Amino acid sequence: MSGKINVLFYPKKSDTDIDGMVTVYARITVNGKRSELSLGRRVEEQRWNSRGGKLQGTTMEVSKFNRFLDTVKNRCFEIHDTLLREHLDVSATIIMNSYLGKEGKEFGIKNNHTHHLARHTFTTTVILANGVPIESV
Repeated sequence: MSGKINVLFYPKKSDTDIDGMVTVYARITVNGKRSELSLGRRVEEQRWNSRGGKLQGTTMEVSKFNRFLDTVKNRCFEIHDTLLREHLDVSATIIMNSYLGKEGKEFGIKNNHTHHLARHTFTTTVILANGVPIESV
C-alpha cells in the first residue's frame, strides 16, 4: 500500500516550562493517519516559526537545530521509500517505529546509520565548533 507522506514539526505548548522552553515534536502523516513523536529537544517558544516549521534566526545554534530537523524529515522519507521499494505496508506508525529503532527488522529496514550519525554528530558539535574549516574535515 502506497501513501503520501508528510512530516511537520511543532512545539508542544502544553509542555512549556517557566523559561518559555517547549519540546519539539514531529508529526508523520500517511494517508491522513498520523503518528507523533517527541524529538527530545527543547527550544524557546517565541523563536519558533510555525509557518516554516523551524526555528527562526541566523545563529549557528539555530542553523544546527534546523539541520537536525531536516535530517529527521529526510530519514522519515528514506524509510517511506524503503517500505515502498520492498512492497511492504506503509503507515505513519510503521515509519515512526522504524525511525525510533522499533520493529525495523520486521519491515526489512536496516539500522546501519548509527556509525554515520555518530561521525556527523562529532563533526558538527566538536570539530566545527572549535573553528576547524569544513573543507579540512
